[in-house]
Amino acid sequence: MLSEAVASHTARAAAKLRKEGLQAGLIQVFIATNPFKPEAPQYHPGATVPLSIPTADTTRLLRAARVGLRHIYREGYEYKKAGVVLLDLAPVGAVTGDLFAATRIEATERRERLMAVMDGINTRWGRGTVRYLAEGLAQPWQMRRGRMTPRYTTCWEELPVAVG
Repeated sequence: MLSEAVASHTARAAAKLRKEGLQAGLIQVFIATNPFKPEAPQYHPGATVPLSIPTADTTRLLRAARVGLRHIYREGYEYKKAGVVLLDLAPVGAVTGDLFAATRIEATERRERLMAVMDGINTRWGRGTVRYLAEGLAQPWQMRRGRMTPRYTTCWEELPVAVG
């Protein structure tokens, strides 16, 4: 489940990158135990993984996140939190690409079209409609929102209405 959480956060961050027209050159993965259980063993590592070329491709970012998670994961801990941070951001096209990428240009264009189609479907039908299997199907690790405070100031649908 920890790898599913990291994959889900990575995919969501990649979609945000594409929406903003940015690419990341580094991805940082972190996991943490519950600091409110001092009797349990504590562990709060992080790993930064450089990408060979900056990208907003979810597949490449997932692969790098998996490498980072494999590097920091240790058995015997009860993990409570996981996340990713994308670093070394630059606008698409601002960074010189791979010198030997001429043979991979067609594959890169196909990947970009796939990302655009997935983003379009998720925009139209709701986040998570189409996702990578690495993100998991049921996602029992998701945050519970049963007692979430209403968002009166940021969401028109939740604004109270006086009926009289």
